[in-house]
Amino acid sequence: MGLTKQHWIVIAAVAAVAVYLVVDRLVVTEKERVERAVEGLRDSVARADLRAFGEMISPGYGDESFSAEALLGAAAKFFERHGPLALTVRDMRVTVSGPSAAARASVTARSEHGYWGRSEWQADFRKERDGQWRVVRLTPLRFGGKEAGGWGDVLRGAGL
Repeated sequence: MGLTKQHWIVIAAVAAVAVYLVVDRLVVTEKERVERAVEGLRDSVARADLRAFGEMISPGYGDESFSAEALLGAAAKFFERHGPLALTVRDMRVTVSGPSAAARASVTARSEHGYWGRSEWQADFRKERDGQWRVVRLTPLRFGGKEAGGWGDVLRGAGL
């Protein structure tokens, strides 16, 4: 006895659900790629890995305070002084618009010397020609329990 029309409908529905689940796992949205870039940035800072941190920064990085070279110089001093950190990123909000994206997040840091504090940052990303999302601007929003007045507050707070 062969399969009835109802059996074929059930088999087709199960197959469609299986295909959907596989495709859903394989397809990564641009928002998820930016979230992974934020995680990569966090991990590079947590490990005090200047090379990995530098790979996350776009050659076109720049804002009113820092060029890419100045940012990497400050990061090198920070990593040398503070070493690896335990970093927790919470409340990440990512918006993507074409080849640009912005990620805002709260960061809690602990050094080997103890609790360091919470800060809030915005990282602006651009999708580079190689398909990777890299930081084009990193802005401190809150630092040391108050609104950040810019990179000067962060550098002073980090003892640099």
